Amino acid sequence: MSAEASKGEVVVVTRFKVDPANIEELKAKHDSLVSALRPVASGPREAELGRVDDQTWAVVWRWDTAEQLRTAQQNAQSIPEVAAAFALISDVSGEAVEVAQRV
Repeated sequence: MSAEASKGEVVVVTRFKVDPANIEELKAKHDSLVSALRPVASGPREAELGRVDDQTWAVVWRWDTAEQLRTAQQNAQSIPEVAAAFALISDVSGEAVEVAQRV
């Protein structure tokens, strides 16, 4: 097996709560949020929405560089699609991890 060293890639896991009645709306707003971020931040490369349980969800974001992530974070408040998605969720937490090795 070969290992590929990081070229600055960053994975972010964002966890949050959402009312089960709002799941379909959340999915639509997640799509809109990602589409709105891409031209502003040249990323994310991927954004995978997943369910932990009925109320707890997570998004796994894959960014090519930490700079792309910073650009997205700096501009997020000015993007209406971000505000619309965040209006549906609560108890938000997240962690960014720089990829050190891929096997």
